Formats: sequence, C-alpha cells, structure tokens
Amino acid sequence: MAKAANLASDLATLGATDQAIVLGTDTFRRICDRLGPHHPLAAMACANLAISHTAADQQTQARTYSVRAEGFYRRTLGLGHPDAQTFLQGSYLDCDFDPPPLL
Repeated sequence: MAKAANLASDLATLGATDQAIVLGTDTFRRICDRLGPHHPLAAMACANLAISHTAADQQTQARTYSVRAEGFYRRTLGLGHPDAQTFLQGSYLDCDFDPPPLL
C-alpha cells in the first residue's frame, strides 16, 4: 500500500494529477480499511491527497483532506513532527518506512 501511495504522489509530481487523485483516493480507502483511519500511513496518504487536490484546483476536496491530515498530526505526533512540517509546507510525503534494524 505504501508503494501505491508513493506512486500516486509521483504521478502528481509528473503532472498526472487526475491519475494521482484516482490512485491516491483508492489507496487511502484501502489503507483505512486494512490499517484503520488513524494509522500513520493513512495520515500520509490523506496529506498527499490534500496536496494533489490543491494542485488540481479542487479546493473543497483539498480542504477536507487537509483538515483531516492536520488533525491527525495535531492529535498524535504534533505539528512539529517532520511529516507534519513537510505536509504543512505543501510537499508530498514519502510513505516508505525504514526497516527495523537487525540485531
């Protein structure tokens, strides 16, 4: 699911915003269904959708996703967290997580 979320933001970066929104919306729904709407990956996908909708000049949808993503960061990680800062600056989030270190 993280790869699909990253592909959606890559598409948007390349100018294929409509395709990015379709893939991003589907990915966000699947993440919420499987991991729950409060999972960090759901917040990242939601934040990226807000940015894609902004790029597509779809302000109503952008605001909906933006409020949801900002609320997640405010309640959990804080607005000072690097992911929150990246989102608040209008940049796409990379949805890859580093693997745990080998012991």
